[in-house]
Parts: sequence; structure tokens; C-alpha cells
Amino acid sequence: MTRLIFSPIFDSYLLVAIFTIAAAGVVWMMRLRQNRCSPRQRRIILLIRIFSVLLLLFAMLRPAIIFIERTKLSTSLVLLTDRSESMSISAQSNGRSRYDVACGTINSSIDALNEISRRHELTPFAFDGSLTPLTYERNGVRFPEKADGAETAIGYALRQTLEQTAGKRLLGTILFTDGTQQTRTQPPYNLLPQEIAAHFRDVGVPIFAVRLETPEESERLQNEIQDVAALDLSANDRVFLHNELLISGQIRVRGYANRPVPVCLLFETSPILQPGQMTEVARQEYAADSSNSVVPFQFRYKPENAGLCKLTVSVPEQPKELTAANNSLSQFVQAIDGGLNVLYIEGTWRHESTYLRESLNTSPDIRLDYIRIPTGKSGTLLERLQSPQNHYAAYILGDIDASAFAKEELTSLAEHVRNGAGLIMLGGFHSFGAGGYAGTPLAEVCPIEMTSLDRQPLDAEIRNDLHIWSDVRLRQSPQFQSHYLLQLAPGARSNASANDKIWRSLPPLLGANRIRAKQTAQILAYAAPVHSLPNESPILENADSANLSNEETTPLLATQNYGLGRVLAFAADSTWRWRTRGYAAEHQRFWRQVILWLAKSDDLLGGECRIELDKTRFTPGENVKFRVRAKAKNGAEILRPDAAVSIQMPDGKEQAVSLTDENGATTGVFRATQTSGDYRINASVQTSPQGNERQPEEPVKEESVKTASARFLVADRNSELDNPASSLMVLENLTAMTGGKTITPEEFPQLLRELANRADMLVEQRETQKTLYDTWTFLILFTATLSTEWFLRKRWGAV
Repeated sequence: MTRLIFSPIFDSYLLVAIFTIAAAGVVWMMRLRQNRCSPRQRRIILLIRIFSVLLLLFAMLRPAIIFIERTKLSTSLVLLTDRSESMSISAQSNGRSRYDVACGTINSSIDALNEISRRHELTPFAFDGSLTPLTYERNGVRFPEKADGAETAIGYALRQTLEQTAGKRLLGTILFTDGTQQTRTQPPYNLLPQEIAAHFRDVGVPIFAVRLETPEESERLQNEIQDVAALDLSANDRVFLHNELLISGQIRVRGYANRPVPVCLLFETSPILQPGQMTEVARQEYAADSSNSVVPFQFRYKPENAGLCKLTVSVPEQPKELTAANNSLSQFVQAIDGGLNVLYIEGTWRHESTYLRESLNTSPDIRLDYIRIPTGKSGTLLERLQSPQNHYAAYILGDIDASAFAKEELTSLAEHVRNGAGLIMLGGFHSFGAGGYAGTPLAEVCPIEMTSLDRQPLDAEIRNDLHIWSDVRLRQSPQFQSHYLLQLAPGARSNASANDKIWRSLPPLLGANRIRAKQTAQILAYAAPVHSLPNESPILENADSANLSNEETTPLLATQNYGLGRVLAFAADSTWRWRTRGYAAEHQRFWRQVILWLAKSDDLLGGECRIELDKTRFTPGENVKFRVRAKAKNGAEILRPDAAVSIQMPDGKEQAVSLTDENGATTGVFRATQTSGDYRINASVQTSPQGNERQPEEPVKEESVKTASARFLVADRNSELDNPASSLMVLENLTAMTGGKTITPEEFPQLLRELANRADMLVEQRETQKTLYDTWTFLILFTATLSTEWFLRKRWGAV
């Protein structure tokens, strides 16, 4: 198809007309005289000049011929077939699996497929956690024999489709899947299908989906599934030997209504002598009251051997169960030789004692005894201290006046601290010097200066000068901000900003005792008025600065060693506000760390090393991040320990892991967790007597090699069969977003014919323009015309 177009100079036909008339006028005015040439010669010259003007007009119109070509476009049709294990489930009454329905639907439409493949490209793929190209032949598509993929990564498969068909014009993408991805994929394959479908919409590629089962069949499948799955497992990560460990969690029971389902507790009872050998230590039976119920379970067990023990909650495989791969959950528990007995002594009831006891009672490795001694009832404490059955690792002394104790009781308490027990004195109207402890044996034990002038008489009005009455916050001392007692965030030593953020967010304390620390004491924190604590910095930069108020330089948390024991003075008595205002976890962590620190069970001892994990249960493919810590023999923390780390795989092979320095902490990341099973981290650290402070001239032979190990497991759970129901709503959503539609298997051939007809209408129109005025032919013609006119005039003597 061709057409002629004109493009006049200056885009104006009027200017072309004016120039043409002007040229014609010039020709007329310059016509030849009669006395020079014959009439015939004048006519010839006039015709040549008129022809020249017409050529000039032709050039000014700038004509061109447009050639139009129409060609059919080559397009591709993509078939995406889900081969994950959930496709092996049969939802139809004839017993055919979803995968069989998908493969049969495609290969039974071979005539329509062949018709498309003759004129267009047919691109079949299978997908699970990745995209696999399939071979298309005249007799059908060659599919894998069975659906056994571990993941239904619909979003990832759609993105891979766009990448592998880049540069091609897609006619459409047809999905054969059950549509359920939410809980079946792990990073980086867990892309949301809706996000990727938006890219299909933007490039104009519709997504079609084939329903492999009807809504009625899907609902029937949900009602007929028989499966038991362990959903949740919770237990403390540490427990002292012969102390009770609470294990709780939930199981989901489908299809076994009103039937007893046994739940077993397996424990690695001898982790050192017989590692990996699990023993059933408890069994309970639970009955679900409906066909789809979540049932809680609870066990109590007392470990008998120390070590890092594995515990597993497992349900034996039930008759006709869909899969047994999700019947168990495991984790690791550190069984520690010993236990912590704590004695809490109060003189009166108050909120602090109630919530403090609640928080400590959540720790199974801490047994708390609580006594309240009214004034004048001395002798109660002495019985406890002298009893051979009571061996207390720490003592909490609350708001109780010294007159409640006999002198020999306080002497005995001081002696227990000297011999290694821990002691904390809490704030209150009758604590510290106000409680009359100046001149008692505890005056030397406590890190606080006390005099008789601080005495608060029992029957007198409360003295204002002994207390801070406004709300205060705990402001960390800069040199002790990494102290064990002040770490409220997981991994706080390597993430100071997260720890500071928690301290800033805690509700303020309702005042505090105004105390003075001894010169030998370490002040871990100060009392800061709420208005003076800026959001950006919770740390006291200079406690002696003149621009700080008295409250800002008043110690709130101070410590010192007394003999072999550790002693704390905490001037506040309202941490209960943390627990009642949404910070129960922080309240529990703080008070647990106080007790562990007082009992010297808080941290590494000198010359030891440790591997720290935030959790011990991971999913396949999940990165495992750990930290290596070490202390020198003098107890100094080694900031960047010289460590070598290897991972023992489930098959026994070793794999080395490189370490990096992250905010002062030595960390490592292990990524090869595709295989399920138990893993062990082994570390060896060079420790010196002074840690990082060892001088170059000190002999290397004084260094020693310390080793540490930790364990974690990669859970072997079948996420595909854990939730086998299809999600037709997801398919409807994807097709609606991209302009496609959802069809039944019977409608698939008709869809192929519709797409073939749509492909025939996809043509590309190409226009080619050929100009006629700027060619050599026109130039020669125009030049020849002018030359001929001049030659004739020359010959006829009209020049």
C-alpha cells in the first residue's frame, strides 16, 4: 500500500504559491524580444522556462511516497505448571491429583497447542522453588514424573518468566497451580504474586489461571484431611539440674475429632556420654473436640545430666495421616549443674514486691523464697541462714527497717555475702541509712555511705531530704553502658542503639532514695529527671558537670564486691511500672539478670569462651548468625578474640566459617542450611592473661587455647503438606489484576483458540518514506532544463 504526501517549505502552501507566481512573473517579464528570435523559438524558450518553474514548484512542495507494510507479529505463550508436593494431593472424586489434572489438561489439548505452535512460540515451564524449562513436542509436553517440589513460589516463578522471556512479545501466561504460597516459601523465593502480577499488568501481559478443583471439592478436601502437626514449642533455653523445666506448645489436629492423640516428650538425657540419643521421658494424650482444632500441651521435666540437651515434642504417625513430616518440633536447652535459691525479705506489702516476685517466678532456674518480717519480730532470718537445707545464692533486702533484725542476723547475712552470696538492697522509706543500717554489719557490705544522720524514725513524718520525689529515669554511666545488668536488648553488647532505645522507652520511676556512693563503688546508673533526658542520648556524658542538677548526679544503681560476694544498691522501688505498662519482658529480663549477676551465673568466667545464638531452631535455607565471646584470665573481655570456627554438618562433615567484626563483636554467618538435621558450632579461641591488653613483649607461651561449642537444628517440616488447601481467591486476584480470567480445565482448549485468534490480529505496521525532490534524478533534470534554455538562447543569438 502506497500514498503520496507533500511537505511544503515552511509548512505553508501559501508561501509556495507566492513563490511560484513570483517566478512565473519573472519568466513573463524576461520573455524574448520579437526581433531576436522567430515565434517558434520564443515558444520553445517559454515552454522550457515554464517547465523550470514547475520543477521549482515541485521542489518547494517536497513530495514523498509512503510505502506501508503489514506483518504478523511473532508472540510467545507461556505455560506455568506447579510441581510442588501439594499438587500431589487428590481433591477430585475420581482420585486424580492436582498435578495429574494439570498435565492431562495440557496434553489433551494437543491439537489447539499445535495450531498455536505453528504460528507462535509455545514456552512451557514447571516451577516449585525455581523455574524449569520443559520440552514441547508434537505429541505433548514432557512433564516430570511426579510433583515433589518443596515450595510453591508463584511470585518468584512469575518474575523468572519475565526475565527469561525478556525481549519477546507475550501473548499471555497460563497458570496451573493450587494458588497457595503464603506459608510454603522461604527467602528469596517468597515474593508476593500480586506484586509481580502488577509488572505483568504494566507490560500488557494477561495471566490466566486454570482451576484444578472446584470450590466444593476444595471444601470437601478440607473436611476430609487427616493430619496432626506440631505448631509451637516453647521452653526456657537454660535450666539448672533437678529444677523443673516447663515445656509448652500447641498441636493442630485435623480429622481426628474425639479421638485420643498421643504427644511424646523426648529428651537427650545424656548429651555428653550419649550425644544424639533421645529418650521418651513423658507421654500424654489429648483429644480434639472438632475436626480442625488447635490443642495446647504442657510437660514438666527435671534434667538429670548437665550439657546442651535436645528436646523434642513428637506425635506418632496416625492412621491415614497426610504426612508425618510436621509431627515434631525440637529445640536445645542448656542444663546447668546447680540451681539458684533466692531469699527475698520485706518489711511491708508494696507493689514492687508483688511484681518483682512475678517476674522472677517465670524463671524455672530460680527458686524464690519470700518472707515478710514485721518490725520487732527478729529471729526469722537467722533460722533461714542457719538451716542446712537453705543455701541461698542471693538475697533481696526490701523496704525493711534494721530494727526488724537482731544484730547476729545481720552479722550472719554479711558473712554469707563475704563467702560468695549476692545481696541487693532496694529503695524505700526505711532502706539504707534511712532504715538505720548505719553502724550495722551491712554498712560495710553496702556500696552506699550511711550515717546516723540519715535515720528515718518509724513513727515520724517522712523526711523530704532523703528522697527524690519527682519522676526519674535510669541514666547509664558511659563507662558501664555495656555492663551485663544494663543489657535489655538481645545482643545488646553489639547493638548499643537498640539497648538505649529500650531504656528511653521505659516508663519513669516514681522517685528514688537520695544516696551517696562510696569511693570504692562502681556507679552503673544515675537518677535523671524525666525532662532532662534527651531522646537522642540516654547515656550520662559527664556526671560531674556543673550544669547538671542534684538528681542527675545522684546514684541510682551502684555495686561493689564484698569478700567473694557481689553487692548492689538500687535506690528505686517502682520498676513495677514497667511490667504494668507493657514492658513485662524487659522487667523480667532486668530482674533475672540482677539475680544471675549477684549469683555469678551471669556471664563468662575468666579464661573462658562462649558461642551465642539468638535462637537454636531454623528453617531450611535460613542464615544462622552467631557471636563468639571470650574473656582473659583476669576477667577482661577480649574485644576481638582470635577465634577459629567450624560447623559440623548433620552428616559429620566439617565446614569452616569466616568471622567478621561487627560493632566490636566477633560474628559469623552460616548459610549452608539446606539440609535438615542437627548442626554443631565448634570454636577455639586464643586467650591471654590480659586479653586485648597483652603487651607485645609478654611471652606468647602464657596464652592458652579455649574451646566452646553450640548446637542448632534445621527443622525438617513439610510446608507443602502442612497446609494443603488450595487458594482460589489468589488465582482470581492475579487474573483480575492483569486482564486475564480463571477457567476450568474443560475451557482450556477454547482459551487456546481465543488466544490464537487474538494473535492473528496482532500485526505490525511499518511505514517507509521515499522523497522525490532530493534525488540525483531531480537535480540532473533541473540542471539540464536550465542548461538547455541557456544553450538554445546562445545558439539563436538571444543571449
